[in-house]
Amino acid sequence: MKHATSSPSLSTGALLNIALFLAALVGLTETALLAVARYGLGRFTHLNPHFAYLAPLWYMAAVLVIVAPLLLALRNARFSVQLTLAVLPITMIGGLGVLFLYARLSKWAALVLAAGVAIQAVRVAMTRSALLLRVARVGLPMLAIVILVIAGVLHVPYMMAERRALAALAPDEEKPNVLFIIWDTVRAASLSLYGYNRPTTPTLERLASESVVFDRAYAIAPWTLPSHASLFTGRAFHELSTDWLTPLDDEPVTLAELFARKGYATGGFVANYFYCSRESGLDRGFHRYDVYPSPSLAQFILGSSPARVFFNSWGARGAFGFTQKPGRKEASGVNAEFRRWLDRLDGKPFFAFLNYFDAHAPYLPPSPWDTMFGPILPSRDPSMREGRAFTERELQAEIDAYDGGIRSVDDHLALLLEDLERRGILDNTIVIVSSDHGEEFGEHGIFTHGNSLFERSLHVPLLIHFPARLPGVRVRHWVSIRDVAATVAALARLDPGLGGNSLERFWIADRPPRSDSLMAAAGGGAPTPADSRLAAAASRAALTRADTLLAQVSHARGHPPDYPVSKGDMQTVLSAPWQYIRGGDGEEHLFNLTDSLSARIDLRDRPESTSLLERLRQHLDRTLPRPVSQ
Repeated sequence: MKHATSSPSLSTGALLNIALFLAALVGLTETALLAVARYGLGRFTHLNPHFAYLAPLWYMAAVLVIVAPLLLALRNARFSVQLTLAVLPITMIGGLGVLFLYARLSKWAALVLAAGVAIQAVRVAMTRSALLLRVARVGLPMLAIVILVIAGVLHVPYMMAERRALAALAPDEEKPNVLFIIWDTVRAASLSLYGYNRPTTPTLERLASESVVFDRAYAIAPWTLPSHASLFTGRAFHELSTDWLTPLDDEPVTLAELFARKGYATGGFVANYFYCSRESGLDRGFHRYDVYPSPSLAQFILGSSPARVFFNSWGARGAFGFTQKPGRKEASGVNAEFRRWLDRLDGKPFFAFLNYFDAHAPYLPPSPWDTMFGPILPSRDPSMREGRAFTERELQAEIDAYDGGIRSVDDHLALLLEDLERRGILDNTIVIVSSDHGEEFGEHGIFTHGNSLFERSLHVPLLIHFPARLPGVRVRHWVSIRDVAATVAALARLDPGLGGNSLERFWIADRPPRSDSLMAAAGGGAPTPADSRLAAAASRAALTRADTLLAQVSHARGHPPDYPVSKGDMQTVLSAPWQYIRGGDGEEHLFNLTDSLSARIDLRDRPESTSLLERLRQHLDRTLPRPVSQ
């Protein structure tokens, strides 16, 4: 007995309508699952929110590129073949998308399972083709409207809110601008500013003569989110909500909020979309916060889960001779976004946060920086997978590329400062350049970051440039980047309401103020009473220089078992010249950080270290709770 729908009763257009309907449905299903993960389960998706409408558009484009030509070419084929072409490819790709999002399966297992789901979908379609066509004819326009609404919701409210905020601001030449720049994953040891034997930072070296340069600045964590949260709030690691799966909460005041309340335009231009996106909570207080490029070809290519799995695979990209990650924002893109925003401010004071990602793994600096410090190995795999063994030549190629990434952001910083000078606003702009954490290249058998508390993961650059009010001085005392927030607020003469203490206490004491107050002398004009009180307080505070610094990292699953963080929460005390580390399993380390060689020699078992270990251990116990192994 034959079904009524088994004859070739559907036109090519009707079959294409069915395929497009299924594509839109599959894409919106992927969007819904991501929304559940983010808002229902509270997970990071690490994805561009515009994927909410790009996903269905991607699947519909796949139909037009793959299915439509096949349907046209086989328009005289049997009905069963045509319907299979309309249903099977898109349901199979969509099934892969769902499995890649949620299931911990190998790619081959996911492929087999998705094929089984698609075959079952074809069987159902064969027996219900007339009903499927009716649903598709009504459903496709409705789903198109849903996609348009999603796109509007993601674009319009942000645009309107920014326009209203900027319209309410007035030009004010008395207020200094703030340019807060973070070179993501840049360790101090790889900067020529700090004596590295390669010219990685000529721009910073030129700025140094009229800047405050901190030789020993340390992050509060060896990875992005808590360090950025600390930079914005002045809070210590244990005072923050941030963790591997937890964003910054609404409790602490951020720098962007503080400046927005004081009549500043606030803008964030970020290349690290993994832990600096709006999901992270770091966007709070910003009138504009650009993380992902505006919808572009690269973003569209990554519009579905299967596409992201494919194009994020080095093997797949290498097979096509394409080394760069699609959608990765380079320093030039960050600068361009900031400049476009600056063009619209019309003299309004600004607080701008720029995050450069060019030195982050995988180390893929653009030309000409990709070969500036060494050739590219033909077989190079820059994924820096944890636990991977490197030959000496392979490791050097990674270091060469990393150094090229640093030089890239340094050169783009030069271009940015030149642009500010042409605009006539550089002299009235406080420029802060730092990093959120460092990077390991096997110094302790560890690679990348976020997996230990060794010095290379924590020692970061810190330079503050504002010649009108700051001396050109090198500060040798150990400082924490958690104090940057209070420092920025103090330089802008704002009542901070932030954690930490202003770092002014160090440079004011290193170069005592003249009778007319250092803070006002270089800029002209008499010091205000607030300046005088601040200078006096800073001088008194400088008498207690030996700040004891803390850094932490929480237990992280998925690391190789020999990586320290896989054994539990880790904590460290940094008190010049010593570093004490305690792991989640109770293992302790003691290093003298006088130089790079001694920083690799563990002193914990030496008899003369016993009393020092006990003092540092007691300090950690008084300050923080005992770490709990997990």
